[in-house]
Amino acid sequence: MLLGTIAAYVLLCGVFFWLQDTMLFPAAGQRRGQQLPSLPGVQVEWLARADGTRFRVAVAAREAPKGWLLFFCGNGEDLHSGVYWANAWREFGLSVAVVEYPGFGDSEGAPSQASLTEAATVAGQAIAARARAAGLPLVVGGASLGSHAAVHVCAQGLGARLLLLAPFTSVRAVASARYWFLPIRLLLRHPMDSEALAPKVQVPALVLHGDLDTVIPTRFGEQLARALRARFEFAPGCGHNDLPVGRTGPFGALLHDFLQGR
Repeated sequence: MLLGTIAAYVLLCGVFFWLQDTMLFPAAGQRRGQQLPSLPGVQVEWLARADGTRFRVAVAAREAPKGWLLFFCGNGEDLHSGVYWANAWREFGLSVAVVEYPGFGDSEGAPSQASLTEAATVAGQAIAARARAAGLPLVVGGASLGSHAAVHVCAQGLGARLLLLAPFTSVRAVASARYWFLPIRLLLRHPMDSEALAPKVQVPALVLHGDLDTVIPTRFGEQLARALRARFEFAPGCGHNDLPVGRTGPFGALLHDFLQGR
C-alpha cells in the first residue's frame, strides 16, 4: 500500500507538471483564425519579438487623449476580449493598446513566462515611444495574469502609473496555497513573481480586488499592494471576473481620476 501511495503521488505530480501550461494559459490557441469583433475606431496592429514571432495589439486611439494606456488581459482572454477592453478603456479619455499574448488567438509563438514578459517589454517600448512623441504619459494596467506583465513593464521604468485588477503576488504563491499537497516550487515552470519586482516600481499604483474572489484570493492583492506602496480598494460583492470598471460604475470616478493622473 505504501508503494502504491507513493506511485500515485508521483503520478499526480507528473500530471500537474505536464498540465500546468493548460491550466495557466487556458485561452491559448482557442480562437486561432477566427474573425475579431469589429468596433469603430479599434484597429489591430502587429509587433514582433526578438526571434521574429509576431503578436497582436488592439489599438483604440482617440482625439486629444489625456494619455496612453497599455493594458494586459487575463489568462482566459485573447484579442477578442482585448478589442472590447480597448473600446471600454477609451471612455476614460485615453488612447489604449491591449496586448494579446504569444500563442493566444492568432499571435505567434507559445505562451510562457518568458514569452509573455518579452512581448510585454516590446509593447511597452512601442507604446511608450508613441506617448513620448505626443508628450503624453503612459499608464500601464493589467488584470489577473496580465498584472504580472504590467508590473514587469513598470519595473523597467516604462509607465507613469500602474493599475492592477485582481492581481497576485506570484503564481507560485497562489498555486502553493491551492495545491498545498504538491511540491509546487519543484514543479512550477512559470513562477511569475510580481512581488519580487515591486521594489523596482517607482510610480503611483492602484489595486482593485473583489472581496469574493476565489481564483486569486484578496490577500494576494493586498500583499502586492503593500509591496508596491499602492492604494488598495475592495470591490464589495465581486469575484474574479466581474469587477465593475466601467466609466459609469461605482469605481468610475476613481479610475478616471487615477488614469488621468489627478
